Amino acid sequence: MKEELKKKIDGFFIQLFEMLDGINNDQQEEEALQYVEWMLKKAQLRYKEKNKKHHFPVLYRRIYWAHLGVNVGHEEDKHRPVLIIRSEKNSPLCAVAPLTTQRLNDGFWYHIDLEGLNNTALVEHFCVISKDRIDRPLRKRGDFATVSNKDMDKILTEIKRLYTTSPALRK
Repeated sequence: MKEELKKKIDGFFIQLFEMLDGINNDQQEEEALQYVEWMLKKAQLRYKEKNKKHHFPVLYRRIYWAHLGVNVGHEEDKHRPVLIIRSEKNSPLCAVAPLTTQRLNDGFWYHIDLEGLNNTALVEHFCVISKDRIDRPLRKRGDFATVSNKDMDKILTEIKRLYTTSPALRK
């Protein structure tokens, strides 16, 4: 690494350490630790595991474990299951709906409790991620976990409702 670049990076780390040094409660300390751990994991994903070749296909309707990180506010984060909404074979990206690890049964229209699985699709957090964030398939009884056609139709309907600009679909 060039010396000038190393000095810039060191300067950012000094600023980060100064900011974290001002933390004075247990909750913020735990959040800071999670944030720093995520920085290391993200660097591994970006520089060591970039464009990794999966030993499994990343396919529509299947569920995988993905590293979504430590995010800001109410964004979904952590290592969690995601449902593939769109994936192209030669693309490094895919569209996903994050899933809970426990069924919510909360009745919100944008939360779809999945048939035969103990997960809820969080449609409001639909996003595009790098396939490098995906580390393994979720398995159910030894096979790849998938959602039913009925659940997929519900999820796609809610994505359209949430993200469309057509007044007819927002009702």
